[in-house]
Amino acid sequence: MAPKDGVWGWFVVVSAFMALYIRMSTTKVFAVLLPSIRDDMQLDTWVVGSLISVMLTLSDFTGLPAAWLCIRSSHRLVVMTGGLMVCVGIISCSLAIGTVHLLLSVIVTGIGMGLVENPPLAMIGSYFQAHYATATSLALSSFPLAVVSSPPMAQLLLDTYGWRGTLLVWGGTTLHIVACGAVLRPVVVSSGEERGCVHIASGDEGHSRDGKAPVSRLRKFIQSNHLGLLKNLSFFTVVSVLCCERLVFSGWVIYLVPHAIQAGLSPYQAVSLPSGTGVANLLGKAVQGVLMDCKLVTSTTLLFATVVTAGLSLMLDPLSDSFAAMFVLGVTYGLAVGTLYPLGMTVLRDLVGDERFMIALGWCAVFLGVFRLPMGFFPGWLYDVSGSYNTSFVVLGAIELLPVPLLTIDLLRRSRWWRCHTNDRRDDYERLNGISNGSLEKSDE
Repeated sequence: MAPKDGVWGWFVVVSAFMALYIRMSTTKVFAVLLPSIRDDMQLDTWVVGSLISVMLTLSDFTGLPAAWLCIRSSHRLVVMTGGLMVCVGIISCSLAIGTVHLLLSVIVTGIGMGLVENPPLAMIGSYFQAHYATATSLALSSFPLAVVSSPPMAQLLLDTYGWRGTLLVWGGTTLHIVACGAVLRPVVVSSGEERGCVHIASGDEGHSRDGKAPVSRLRKFIQSNHLGLLKNLSFFTVVSVLCCERLVFSGWVIYLVPHAIQAGLSPYQAVSLPSGTGVANLLGKAVQGVLMDCKLVTSTTLLFATVVTAGLSLMLDPLSDSFAAMFVLGVTYGLAVGTLYPLGMTVLRDLVGDERFMIALGWCAVFLGVFRLPMGFFPGWLYDVSGSYNTSFVVLGAIELLPVPLLTIDLLRRSRWWRCHTNDRRDDYERLNGISNGSLEKSDE
């Protein structure tokens, strides 16, 4: 049996870091290239934004099939296949001759990105128990580093090679995901089964002896996909937080640089603006790992605080009229988001356990994909109508605040007053139930 929190687990963390870095940088590269693609191919802003959103939406919808493939094959094979698809799709984008060609290319890229994202995070859950929050924070720190480093790199490549040459170079870079996937060695326990994987019964096991095959197959489908999770309020709350955060962050990633340029900043000022956000994001992830592993604050309270902070920092964007003001708001948003996403992943794993974690990530990605597509169209459409990105960022902040009522209910349910009130009601019910049973016994006598 491989030891928990063993040495190879840290290689898995590094592999996940690199794979997620390339995956996130791909989105930022497309965001920087958005104006050039729009002008060169004579498209509207909302069209190019929708194409990028299609890529991200498909990556979300691929999350649940990726979980099934990981269960039936291996995380290693799934990630390596996804890396190859991302490379082929991006190189095809660099050769695009029309909107349809570009659409087909981003479809291949999006499916590959969906195969890459969740399996490394699930493998970290298989290798780490006591220090899972810290390991996840280290792997997810690739997101802010990608936000900081990839825009200047993409701008330099754009100035040197044009948008087609930039995509060609970046397509070759994404082949490193294949090497990262090869590091995801399965954790084999003494019984021969992989830790963190759900046992899938054979075809004969699903048939009941009384011949009710359809009912048995339906029950098997529900159990294998853990549909019972959808009825859990705490699971729905965590999923809503993660989905809203990812939706808003994807819109922020796509439209931040165009928004900064439209506000009067130079192109290099605009692409350097995410630097403060990225550093604050890293700090938030480091603080989150320490707070969770040391149990210094409850997860629900920290979730509530970070969601409110992230939403308000975006809604205050119209008040920023200079580089310094936008930088401060970006730092605030980065600190909140840096704490929020790994914290939500940790809470989700603690809630569902290792065996259901990959499927839970898949369902979370599906819900995210349902609402992802409008997020590429809607902010761009608002800009085309109003001529300013201020309205778009206010809407993004409002979406970030949508889970606040659910988090408030969850906080009340976990409070001491609620538990005492619930216990009092349970005692009253049991007392009344006992009186009713006693009355029935006397009537029987």
